[in-house]
Amino acid sequence: MKKWSRRILIFGVTATILGTCAMMTGVATGGVNSLLALSHHAVYKETEIDEVIEEKVEKLDISMDQHEVLIRESEDDKIHVTYYNRMTGQTDFDQSVKDGVLTLSDSNEKKSRDLGAGLNVILIAYQYVTGRNSQVSIAVPKGTILKDIKVRMPNLRYTFGVVGVATEHADIETASFHNSITRTIINSGSIKTQGILYMGDGAISQLTIESEDSLTLDEVAIRKQVSVKASETLSLYLKEGEEDRTSYHLTAPNGDIGLLNTVEDYGYDYDHIQEMGEKYEFGNQNASNKLIAETDSGIEIYKP
Repeated sequence: MKKWSRRILIFGVTATILGTCAMMTGVATGGVNSLLALSHHAVYKETEIDEVIEEKVEKLDISMDQHEVLIRESEDDKIHVTYYNRMTGQTDFDQSVKDGVLTLSDSNEKKSRDLGAGLNVILIAYQYVTGRNSQVSIAVPKGTILKDIKVRMPNLRYTFGVVGVATEHADIETASFHNSITRTIINSGSIKTQGILYMGDGAISQLTIESEDSLTLDEVAIRKQVSVKASETLSLYLKEGEEDRTSYHLTAPNGDIGLLNTVEDYGYDYDHIQEMGEKYEFGNQNASNKLIAETDSGIEIYKP
């Protein structure tokens, strides 16, 4: 019995290795296109599509679990939705504008393409290996202040990013393994992610932020009250003069709070980290701007 179990195990491992090699060979030699031809779909070369939205847009409502999403500043005065067409020549998400709301969502109907289950698996594996057909970019005209950005991304594989955008309100919830929000102004709302969150060179106000991983605030201006909670390390890089405008209330019950100062010509002095205990308050305690931060791990403060 043990011999048969060992033989079956060896056969299974060998078949898996050979199957993987065969799939990679097929991808490298254009076999995916041949499979698509057999599925009665026209085969298209992957092309970047840039759609201009002519309608007035004040809000974004994004719900995607099969794409990376990037919201960025436009190079002109138009809103653009940019993506790569599928190899079958079809988009695989729904897009609409109604009452000033631009809505983008992955379509369950289009996920279930009539290519057959086996071919579907091969195509998904192909896209995973090559990293293609995944990003959707929404470009907002420079100087525009959106009324609301709502994002739902429940798939940890796909990244989320915002660059150079301003909004009165944001409601962002992602499982993305990496999230980046830079040069962005958010005046109210909440951000909740299961992955790493980096925020840099922007301004946030009346915002609640929660990360189940590490979180970095890199020279982000705090306005009014902002609450932050991270499961892993919180890194706080202070902007020049921000201590005079903001009061900081930090708590790390399960870790340490470390303070690093800059040394001229050498950057941050990692050899002389000041341990501040589990609780630390600093800055202008009479200021109207307040950051309340808590982490299950440690907090690193980098002063200019």
